[in-house]
Amino acid sequence: TFPAPLRYQDERLFATAQSGSWSATGGTTLERMLFQMRDGRGNGEAAKAQVVDATSALDDATFTSCDPADPAWSLAASRIEIDSDAQVGR
Repeated sequence: TFPAPLRYQDERLFATAQSGSWSATGGTTLERMLFQMRDGRGNGEAAKAQVVDATSALDDATFTSCDPADPAWSLAASRIEIDSDAQVGR
């Protein structure tokens, strides 16, 4: 477990989180996370996120492609799954 505040970055995502952990088999887990997609096409927050390779699972999350300071719309869900390779979210 890593101490707060935590900054995470990979080829697809920038994030800050209150806590996090990593394992070789389970990937990265982030708690109370704010995120920005590196391609600039989305941002949001999640109570918990699991990042394994190109797949992200966000729990109790919001997502928008708007400016984070003034979102005209956002999607909120108990779980959002993002496949970055396929460029698909569900």
